[in-house]
Amino acid sequence: MPNFSAWGGGEGQPEALAALIPLKPVSTGSITRGDGSTVAAKTVRLETLGSQQQRQSPGGQVYMIDAMVLGIMGTDLRSGDIFTVDGQNFEVVIKMPGHTDCEQYYLQLRR
Repeated sequence: MPNFSAWGGGEGQPEALAALIPLKPVSTGSITRGDGSTVAAKTVRLETLGSQQQRQSPGGQVYMIDAMVLGIMGTDLRSGDIFTVDGQNFEVVIKMPGHTDCEQYYLQLRR
């Protein structure tokens, strides 16, 4: 699985991470928040993993994730948000800090 933080600058690679989104865009469909409200669909780049993996947040918390999403600045996904892509339900686990031109989120499959 590519580490999006490592991308950039090389020949044939976008200079900004946000430039990766339109290369493989998907719509989240309507997003359900933890309070039961819904928000409009977002266009993001979704990358699923071959198997569940552990990821550690900057604060040291360990998460089990199945996928990652890149969104433009202001995508406004939140922990606990649920959306469906190609019949698969995904739940946002955490937003990763540190990106200057896009937002990266870790996801779990909801069965």
